Amino acid sequence: MAKWEKKDNAKTVWDVIKRNTGLTKQEFFAEKEYEIKGLDELAEYILNAIKNKTPISIVGDYDADGITASAIMATTLNHLGTKPRIRLPRRISEGFGLSETIVDEINEGIIITVDNGIAAVDAVKKAKEKGLTVIITDHHLPNDDNILPDADFIINPHLPGTADFTEYCGAGIAYKLCCKLTDDEKIKAIISGFAAIGTVADMMPILYDNRKIVIEGLKNLVNPETRTTGMGAILEICNLNNHITTTNISFKIGPILNAAGRLYDNGAMISLTAIAYNGSYEKALELAENLIHINEERKEYVSKTMEEAYLNISTNCLYGDNPLCLYIPNMSEGIVGIIAGRLAEEMKVSSIVLTDSEQPGILKGSARGYGEVNIKDVLDANKHLLVKYGGHAGAAGLSVKKEDFMELKDSLINYVDKLPITVQKDVIYYDLDIVPADIPKMINEQKKYEPYGFGNPKPIFRIEGFELFPRYSEFYKLKGQDNSTITLYGQYADATGFGMAEKYNEMNRPKRLNIIGIIGENHFMGKVRNEVEIIDKESNVKIIEKTSLASLLEKKALER
Repeated sequence: MAKWEKKDNAKTVWDVIKRNTGLTKQEFFAEKEYEIKGLDELAEYILNAIKNKTPISIVGDYDADGITASAIMATTLNHLGTKPRIRLPRRISEGFGLSETIVDEINEGIIITVDNGIAAVDAVKKAKEKGLTVIITDHHLPNDDNILPDADFIINPHLPGTADFTEYCGAGIAYKLCCKLTDDEKIKAIISGFAAIGTVADMMPILYDNRKIVIEGLKNLVNPETRTTGMGAILEICNLNNHITTTNISFKIGPILNAAGRLYDNGAMISLTAIAYNGSYEKALELAENLIHINEERKEYVSKTMEEAYLNISTNCLYGDNPLCLYIPNMSEGIVGIIAGRLAEEMKVSSIVLTDSEQPGILKGSARGYGEVNIKDVLDANKHLLVKYGGHAGAAGLSVKKEDFMELKDSLINYVDKLPITVQKDVIYYDLDIVPADIPKMINEQKKYEPYGFGNPKPIFRIEGFELFPRYSEFYKLKGQDNSTITLYGQYADATGFGMAEKYNEMNRPKRLNIIGIIGENHFMGKVRNEVEIIDKESNVKIIEKTSLASLLEKKALER
């Protein structure tokens, strides 16, 4: 069992928020207006182009950020009276971002990239040679040589001196631009919902301007007047029609929008069509149900592939390998990131998962960091063995020659083995100690600092003496298709453990536990209950040692 350890001497929720964000209360709640240089000039250029009926092509990306960024731009331009052509790259056959293949399809007018383009030097060069105007809006970093494409406009907050705040996602930048294009408050409200989804799904820090964007977007997503019918249908099917949180976006909406692009080459267009649709509700429901169905297919495929991964680990990996390096043949490139992320969390080590690519002899895949390991630094140190790679501290994409896989694996493990790691992987860290009666007031205290997410995670509580109270004559309920999830009924909150039913049985189903978890409210079918999401648990039942006299009497009783 993992050891439980308190991170520091934090005594209040604000102590935890302050430590996690590094901000004062004044900074955390600042109402400052954040600006990105060049947006006013670009907005004026686009409005003139629309007035002159110049054709506009939007080039997005196939993940949730790129999909929502494309929806923001398309919704705004449609409102302004132009019908842009929308082109998302095909994940498997084309790869990320603006490519020369996409440029070949566009013969006139303007290309506006959202969530990509900053590294598309050759594609932009080709577009300019064709006489096209190129507008890049992106939040990724330039290529290793810091060479910028020769575009007519580049909006990227990471370029030095161009923005008050740098950590926008692609949808956030598209939102900032489109708010300059229109004064229509309803359109601004609709696209704010898309921006909130993109920001959370792309794991941007929910601080500064992102915090403002997410607060506004969450509010507008639950109002039928300030969302598309397509978005409304998705939320209704997910039982998020009247209440939505950043957690809902991370674990429900984001995966649903990503699913089609992970399974099908041009699947991202299915998701974009569904969320941007603003016609009849019947059609919106049809589009939404299709997305939900595709996501269920994705879940099933991931589950089967995880079984393959476990078998691969038992056959080809040594206990303690860090990073865990797997080659799984014939896997969909779209889910390698999910598998790498799952393995990192379950095995508590950085993980790299590779599969066959369309290029003969080339493996392609994803890497996920864990704990203190910066996976981008690890790949930087081994780039001589890589064909191509890119990413950041927590996640990266890479490709390697199949013949170099084993050498790369050994090199990565040797490199990480020499890193100074201070956080123990068999320790669960928490923030605050409470008892069950504290849960309601702590939930109310947490609400002051919402929304939570990357950069501002929810506090983790150790709850001493969580006592089960029967409801409908039952102390708990099993959930999920395989009954692996358990909800324990409590007086002040219910406690849900995903995949923890078996462990509870192994503990002899105690009626009193100590729990480490995250607290909040569960909104379902109009009802609200306090809930603990269990991270770990232990029995609170005290074992009383028998006295020597009691043991003697018990022995004599057995001898009779």
